[in-house]
Amino acid sequence: RAGAAPVAATVRRFAAVLPIAAQALAAVDAGPLGDSGDAVAAGGALVYLAMALAERSRAFGALATLASQLAFVLWSQDQDPGLLPATAVLPGALGATMLVLAQLYGERLGASGRRTTRLLGGLLLFVPGALTIVSHLGGDDARFALLFGVLCLVGVIAGTLLRVRAYLFLGGLFLLLDIGAHVAHAGLRDQRVGFALMTVLGLGILGTMAAVTLRREAAQRLARRLADTLRTWD
Repeated sequence: RAGAAPVAATVRRFAAVLPIAAQALAAVDAGPLGDSGDAVAAGGALVYLAMALAERSRAFGALATLASQLAFVLWSQDQDPGLLPATAVLPGALGATMLVLAQLYGERLGASGRRTTRLLGGLLLFVPGALTIVSHLGGDDARFALLFGVLCLVGVIAGTLLRVRAYLFLGGLFLLLDIGAHVAHAGLRDQRVGFALMTVLGLGILGTMAAVTLRREAAQRLARRLADTLRTWD
């Protein structure tokens, strides 16, 4: 930052190599770093993030993303499998990495490449978690379903703030699936609850259809405005 090019280049190289070296020491169980691989990876992510902000560097941003996802994966291995199942953690980490890289290198990827990367990353992020919820339907542990719902809500918020259709649609779709799984779970546990929920759902659908029929032109105008707004999104 002081303008000394040789020193700046040396600092960049050192900052790039230091977290990798520390992670290698943790991986081979050398010294006090052996049992704290996730903390070392998280520290490396902070180093890379600081360098990315200071240098406005996409490369350091990509390294920060990789280090943070590595920290998350290592940390999840010590958690309860009911909360963070491995079948959802690894694909989810890869999907989140793809989404961040699509944001960082969006201009270089082009419109079609950016949309494809976002779609694949979103599917990797959401599909394994949705399959985990559906395959454990009726189980007693609902913590992962709640965590997955929060993740879907984050996707909806990110899509709205960044004006990205893929984030909004994928987050909303899997949020509805998560809610539907909760409803089905409640219905399996108690038939009276299932009957009440299905009755309310049916009345809601019929009421919506009736309102659209009675105010068809207003509903069509609203739908056209929404479609026109979404066309301007990436």
